[in-house]
Amino acid sequence: MDKEEMKRVMNVWASSVALLCYCYTVVRSVPKGTLRLISLLPIFFLLSLLPLSLSSFQLAAPAAFLLVWLCNFKLLLFFFEAGPLIHCPSCLRFVLAAALPIKIKPSTTTMPAGPPFPKARVTLPAKALVLALLHHVCEYRSSLHPYLVWLLYGACIFFGIELVLALYSLPGQVVLSGQGIELEPQFNEPLLSTSLEDFWGRRWNLTVSAILREAIYDPIRAASLRWAGRRLGSYVAVLVTFTTSGLMHEVVFYYFIRSTPTWEVTVFFLIQGGCVVAEKEVKRRLRGRWRPNKLISRALTLGFLGVMAIRLIGVSMVESGVDEKAIRESRVILNFLKEKAGLVLASYILKIGLVKRLL
Repeated sequence: MDKEEMKRVMNVWASSVALLCYCYTVVRSVPKGTLRLISLLPIFFLLSLLPLSLSSFQLAAPAAFLLVWLCNFKLLLFFFEAGPLIHCPSCLRFVLAAALPIKIKPSTTTMPAGPPFPKARVTLPAKALVLALLHHVCEYRSSLHPYLVWLLYGACIFFGIELVLALYSLPGQVVLSGQGIELEPQFNEPLLSTSLEDFWGRRWNLTVSAILREAIYDPIRAASLRWAGRRLGSYVAVLVTFTTSGLMHEVVFYYFIRSTPTWEVTVFFLIQGGCVVAEKEVKRRLRGRWRPNKLISRALTLGFLGVMAIRLIGVSMVESGVDEKAIRESRVILNFLKEKAGLVLASYILKIGLVKRLL
């Protein structure tokens, strides 16, 4: 990542803020219907175009995820007078809720203003340290067993996604917590998942789950109730939701892979959706007569997710060279942070020395 890339990423986010300010000041006043759709179409196009100017994996991937997927879906809900943007009372809150991976917790009363997410002050540095250690171990991947390399890659992706989304949500946490507004957690201990339904619906990337539920699952379920009934309608909604998620992951992957889609990511989510439906049907038929041990359930759930992710997502990323690019960029970032940390430490020691001399 060079200075030109940093200029481009600043331009991407500045342009996105300007577009969202336009949505709040202009589009919001347009009556619901064709005119509002026409006024939003250029925004959808420009938000999808902006991340294409970025070549860095570490910058293009979050920008594509947040702008092309989450932001566009939130604006789509906004068109239908639904979603998290419809009740934003100010332009600042509208921009934060649209561009960042945050979800305001519904509450009739606001919490007292205080430090944002005190738990994050401990967990974020800890996860950053773990991720830095994992990337350091990845430097020696050529001498490691292939299975261990895949395990390292999986851990890097797992902690990396949590850390990146937490970092991108920090501006929203700082601003909104100062106004007494509480945010929903982004993750809920996904390593404790006891089933696929538990993992995808209640623990992993809850911001995306909430948007997909409101934009895809609920409308499809309501529409399919007429001809499929309650149970089959919910199964249809699950399959359509996972298909949508797979297609959007495929789109996001294109922004940092920049090659023809292999559709393996979509297949991964289609399989996950089918397994969630099968899991729900088995639970319905058993009706609580048999409950597997939680440790075994967690091991089977995480093992299945890991094997499928490696086979359908990891292999294609390695073949496209994304892993090498990500490790190379991470090395640059870590070296930069080490250099800055060294300068700060040296400055601190120098100040201490000067104070002692003066005393």
